Amino acid sequence: MKNSGLKSVTEQAWKVVLTVIAVCFLIGTFLTFVNVVMRKALNKPWIGTEEMDSILLVLLVFLPLAYVEWTNKQLNVSVVFDLFPKKVKFWIRKSHHLLILAVSICLTAASWEVVQRNMDVGNKTASLGIPLYLLFGIIFVGFALTALTKLVQLFMSDEDGGPHDH
Repeated sequence: MKNSGLKSVTEQAWKVVLTVIAVCFLIGTFLTFVNVVMRKALNKPWIGTEEMDSILLVLLVFLPLAYVEWTNKQLNVSVVFDLFPKKVKFWIRKSHHLLILAVSICLTAASWEVVQRNMDVGNKTASLGIPLYLLFGIIFVGFALTALTKLVQLFMSDEDGGPHDH
């Protein structure tokens, strides 16, 4: 597959992920609003809303991790970094990719173990009865996508070690 084909596929995949994140944010906002109205105005809280909001929050935090790394939009301090020569910047960026890859692989493996344990035991959320392995599966997917992103960036970065233009 050519680089332009890979770029097109990744752009489409990120659009899907960002759309899912946006929809989840809107759903979470709506659920919170309805629950506040029901709780404060009608004195009848909507059972399970807090649980659903927690699940959506996990999705909103862990799913975009890979996108943030892919687009290089994570928080960073570049005041000192900008002072380094180009060759040093290259190795710092490659080291960054390696470190995040290693951490992501460890967290992917750990979260997969948690997914498996929860599948075996059959743990579910208290009020909605949602299997917990789905919740931990979101975390697994977030770290797995981040590891994949770093793997791609490690071997397919620009000459300065940074990500390609996206």
